[in-house]
Amino acid sequence: MTKRTRALAGLTAGVLAVSAMAFGFSKWSSNVDLNGTVSANGKWEVAVTAADASISNTGAEMKKINTESSYTVVTYPVYVDYRASSGYYSFRIGDDKAAETKISYNDFMTNYEKNTAKWIGVSKFDSGAKSGNYTFMLNVAGEYENIVKNWWNRSSLEAADGGASDGKQIGTAIAWLYDGRSTNTPANDKIKLTWDAANTYFAENRTTTATAQITDNAVTYAPVTFTLPEAWANYKVTVTNNGTVNANLSDYKVETSLGGDAKFADVFQVTAPEFGKDEVLAPGESCTFNVVVKAKNGTDNSIESDTGKFTITLNYVQDDVEAAPTVGHTHSKA
Repeated sequence: MTKRTRALAGLTAGVLAVSAMAFGFSKWSSNVDLNGTVSANGKWEVAVTAADASISNTGAEMKKINTESSYTVVTYPVYVDYRASSGYYSFRIGDDKAAETKISYNDFMTNYEKNTAKWIGVSKFDSGAKSGNYTFMLNVAGEYENIVKNWWNRSSLEAADGGASDGKQIGTAIAWLYDGRSTNTPANDKIKLTWDAANTYFAENRTTTATAQITDNAVTYAPVTFTLPEAWANYKVTVTNNGTVNANLSDYKVETSLGGDAKFADVFQVTAPEFGKDEVLAPGESCTFNVVVKAKNGTDNSIESDTGKFTITLNYVQDDVEAAPTVGHTHSKA
């Protein structure tokens, strides 16, 4: 009898213990998860892309300036595709993104000349066109210089980074040969063989004379001397938004100076366009404008002065972004 009572008491204690554990796991709870993704993909690039000057047929003389020669080629983005089975990269040309590019002598010799560029064959094009036997001169970006073990004129090369650059654009290239010749007509009509012509031109033309020289985002025009009143010089410039966001003109000013005692306005007349404060240069858009400087007639029927100088400044800024919201929290009844 005593033994049976102990067994029953032990069983009862066991049931109570399980019951207590059940109450512990039935406590209600909810998780609120907030998930979001952010990325950055924008570029600011407003640049002077063209400039020149002209003068009246009479009463004005221009001394052209020596400047670095340039030549227009067609460039293509170059991508690499990794094949894990072989451990090799193949090259892919973005023929749908061909761009006419004005390239300087120094840029060509530094990045595309035979001794500085990478010779590559091509296995495929983004358009799906058959590759054929092409040779491109590749200007590889610095961070991708060592992605292959050796650079050879082949359509695929052994990867040195385990395929980490798969799908990346590794540089730009100029088409040189099709079926071993620069004079052959490529089967892919989107490919223009412009390397050989550029190489021939630069071999004979390191420098040239021009009416204007572009350095970074500044333009220097050839000096002009007026010999008759009413003679003029016309200065032209093109500004292009190569970025991905709007460029808003925030400031525009014309400044003049003249050596000696005379004032610039007494000798020369500057006519410039009017720009509004809401002037916007959209991505991919260009603005071309001109400024005319004219010689005035002196009071003693002569025009003579020290060298005058004029400077035009355009300041572009991005769109305004409103202030970010203040962080906080509130409670309210449902």
